[in-house]
Amino acid sequence: MKKVIVALFLTTILSACGNAGVHQVDLDTVDSLVGGKEDGFLFMVYENDEGFMPYVEDAAEKTKAEINFYNVSQPDGEGGAVGENVFEGKVENDLKRGHLYYLENGEPSESVDLSRYGDGLDLSSEIQNFIEIHQ
Repeated sequence: MKKVIVALFLTTILSACGNAGVHQVDLDTVDSLVGGKEDGFLFMVYENDEGFMPYVEDAAEKTKAEINFYNVSQPDGEGGAVGENVFEGKVENDLKRGHLYYLENGEPSESVDLSRYGDGLDLSSEIQNFIEIHQ
């Protein structure tokens, strides 16, 4: 009986969490966001360990937001082969790498320049405020 109660409790907790956090996505997901099939947060990187990642992760955790990122050299998403940059020419919008956008109906919002993390700014708070505006 205790195992059933614990299992139900864990299921409830995990389902309440949803997909909050920072998740690497594939090119199909980027196409869905840019094509207006779904709305959400997106930023693009060359490397999965960019220096600003801890700031984005911190803001996502605090706001319980789902933030997608696309590695332009890994079009199949996490676990996919790393190769040449396949982003160029595949998506019509002008999305800059290292900028966090909210895409609604395929239209990008103003962005947060994530590469400014070295400027001594409180980038985590800036990202958190941006997320709260668009949630």
